Amino acid sequence: MPLYVVALIWLASLASTTPSPESSRLPGSCPPKFHRVRDRCYYPNGAHIHWQDCWDSCAAHGGAQIASLETLDEHEALVRFLIFSFSEPTYWVGGVKGTDCVWRWMSGVPLPLATLQWYHPPREYHDRTWIYLYENYKLGGTSDSDTNACLCETSPLIQCPFGYVEVNGLCLLFYNVKSTWSEAREWCRKEQGDLLVIRSRQEHDVVAGRIMAMELKDDSYWVGARAKVAHFYQWLTGDSLLFGLWKYGHPHTPDGCVQLNPNFTFHASDDDCMTTAYAICRYAG
Repeated sequence: MPLYVVALIWLASLASTTPSPESSRLPGSCPPKFHRVRDRCYYPNGAHIHWQDCWDSCAAHGGAQIASLETLDEHEALVRFLIFSFSEPTYWVGGVKGTDCVWRWMSGVPLPLATLQWYHPPREYHDRTWIYLYENYKLGGTSDSDTNACLCETSPLIQCPFGYVEVNGLCLLFYNVKSTWSEAREWCRKEQGDLLVIRSRQEHDVVAGRIMAMELKDDSYWVGARAKVAHFYQWLTGDSLLFGLWKYGHPHTPDGCVQLNPNFTFHASDDDCMTTAYAICRYAG
């Protein structure tokens, strides 16, 4: 065999075994363009855009979301990173005023207005939050009509156990055997997990999109939420359900359990806990 043919075969074998940038990432690393700050990954996008465009831009980067600064420590760590690394004066972050006029992060956690560092607190006509460089990245309120740079947030790559699939930093396991809510939870716990807890609207959209992309069984899936008291639904973590996750804005049964329903584009619906459905587990490690 001619030497040049041998060389071409060798080069082809190298090309076929060269890992993609995504597959070569190590557990704990961030996606391209993202930077690790403590236990999260952030991407400061310098393009000045509206808040909704910021949401869409973050989602296009692997299902990331607009950054939420839920604790003072997280805020201060991110401030240090932005001051020494970037020069944009203002960034959108994920604080939103709900229809109930309560300010919350995208995860549903209320903004502690009294303890966060504010350049100026949000006013009645404000509906979004931003952070401002020239005041050491303190928070401020503004309206959708403004444009700012965009700060996206996602999870570092994690190593999921066998059988689980990684979805935007989550390790998920789909249980395609119909069972009651309690039976499904027991099975998840035997598999090193628990029923799925959804922490934000954007996390819900990522999970629902994955279910539809995988063409799984066209049926409801139990998740980790149920009524704590009559008509008051909580996740297993103790957090209340975001109203935006309910298809019709509220539950219908006083003491049910929560499913993601295919008839409602996998929004939340409630049903008797003794009915049977499939389930989604989330790795607890």
